[in-house]
Amino acid sequence: MISRNVDTFKAFVSITFFMQKIVCFVSDLLFKTKIEETAKHLEKEIVFLSTEKDFFELKEFPSIIIFDLNNSQINAIEFAKKLKANSKTSSIKLIGYL
Repeated sequence: MISRNVDTFKAFVSITFFMQKIVCFVSDLLFKTKIEETAKHLEKEIVFLSTEKDFFELKEFPSIIIFDLNNSQINAIEFAKKLKANSKTSSIKLIGYL
């Protein structure tokens, strides 16, 4: 199951090849490691954050955000609603996984 999720992530990141920065709200060490390896292989900038506050302190918003929906540090669904309601962040692509 984990391998299939990682393969799905790799495929998605490959599709989004031209997107520049990727932000992740991921607490699971295994997935964090796999995401880092994939991003490095694809030469993508990746930033791991813990809170909404961390996100809004970024100097430049990402092209894509990946959420671990089991991450207890952030309510991904509520945060996604905020992002889509804000004209500055509404175009950011969002991925959530369980």
